[in-house]
Amino acid sequence: MDGMRWSVAARGLEAGDGPQPLPEDLRQVASGTVALDDAFLRLAHHQDEQAHTAADLLERETWALTMILIGSAPLWNHRASPTLRFEPDRPNEPVRYHLELGLFSHLAALLAPSTDEQALITSRTPGWVRVYPHHERLRAGQIGALAHSYVSISVAEAVATLGLGRILAQVEAATRAAGQVLLTQSRAQRERKERLLCVERMLGWDLDPAAEPLDPTLAARSRLALALLKPASRVRPALGLAFLGCMVVLICFLTGISQAMIGLVAAGSCLLIWRRVGTT
Repeated sequence: MDGMRWSVAARGLEAGDGPQPLPEDLRQVASGTVALDDAFLRLAHHQDEQAHTAADLLERETWALTMILIGSAPLWNHRASPTLRFEPDRPNEPVRYHLELGLFSHLAALLAPSTDEQALITSRTPGWVRVYPHHERLRAGQIGALAHSYVSISVAEAVATLGLGRILAQVEAATRAAGQVLLTQSRAQRERKERLLCVERMLGWDLDPAAEPLDPTLAARSRLALALLKPASRVRPALGLAFLGCMVVLICFLTGISQAMIGLVAAGSCLLIWRRVGTT
């Protein structure tokens, strides 16, 4: 697959795991340059070797695809369809079916779902199913996805049926499409932010974008709080004088005129210091 860009494959090539040469003794059998008895021995040897290699490759492909699907959760949130559909090559299959990969919560309205289908509906991880037409659901008026039956299959069965390359090609295409969706949304949000900044400047809220709070509702509340505090800053000296007067009257009542004058001077000094600190 020319379009594949997987880091695991890149690391393998860097480590020198390039294509291995084909066995020379098998080349000789294929070209007919060895005796029959020797050719039969070589064929038996390579048949066994290829069977072991095929089993090993399927196990590794299954593990690799399983790990890819575990990390694919963001993909399914940005697709119009919750599943990917695969048409297997089945020239000798008597029953028509196809394979699907994805999430199946949209099947909650299935008519009389089986135990397998109920597990698919509640699952939050992508899985594989074999999909068949369901004649009873068709006769009941169900259409589209609700007119089929769903049977879970393993990742290994899906890889063996379709091949890893074909599966990855479709997953890659879906990932690129999801990236386009997010890119369009990001562009729209950028345009909204630019319009909002223009409106805020018109209203006199010319903030430095680098210092802008992350939460826009918090920024609006902060501006409202500052607007409410401005009148309060103008009445603060009057409140301080009123408080000073009340203290002087109280000291005169309790201690007499001379002590009141001392208290008046002390209170006035404190008020001046407080105002200087408040203005710095």
